[in-house]
Amino acid sequence: MRIVDICSIPKSTSNYITFLRNIFLDFRGFLISRHFQFPSEMNLRQINKNDLKVIQKIYQTAFGESPGISFRLYMKLFQRICYVYETNGCILGYLNTYIRPYSLNGKKIIWMCESSVAVSPSSRGMGIAFLMLSENNKIAKLNNIYCIYADVREDNPASLSLHKKCGFQLKGPYPHHYKDGSSGYVAINLLDW
Repeated sequence: MRIVDICSIPKSTSNYITFLRNIFLDFRGFLISRHFQFPSEMNLRQINKNDLKVIQKIYQTAFGESPGISFRLYMKLFQRICYVYETNGCILGYLNTYIRPYSLNGKKIIWMCESSVAVSPSSRGMGIAFLMLSENNKIAKLNNIYCIYADVREDNPASLSLHKKCGFQLKGPYPHHYKDGSSGYVAINLLDW
């Protein structure tokens, strides 16, 4: 199956240009992520292809739906910076991130975008999500990331609280922030190097 068959190509010219721009930025982000450095001691491990089924199950339990094709593509493309928390060979949670390079007032900056973070229901409340986001902050600082960005649903108070605890500032709520019409916040963690 070709990518064109599985991705919906926008019909209007402006949406098509945005679509192509995002593909270009994703590719540049992929190249940047290939050179990431990691702390010598890390409580997370990078995902591998054998983890995908467990991660999809955790995603489905956490969000009430199956992950879309873009989730699986990002997991594969940014495999080096997507992590699982594992104990005794059992995956208890995951953190899916990707990189976006931008220019701000002529200065090149790199953002890390948190696509999703989730913990299996039996392991919630144990601080695993906090640990994953904290480790991700260390990795981002080590690699001169300017900021970490995430979208958080307004109807998810646990995630809102988690992101605040990890140093994120919440902007919003923004009505109709998600495709299903739900409101959400933009969570931004400006990292000081």
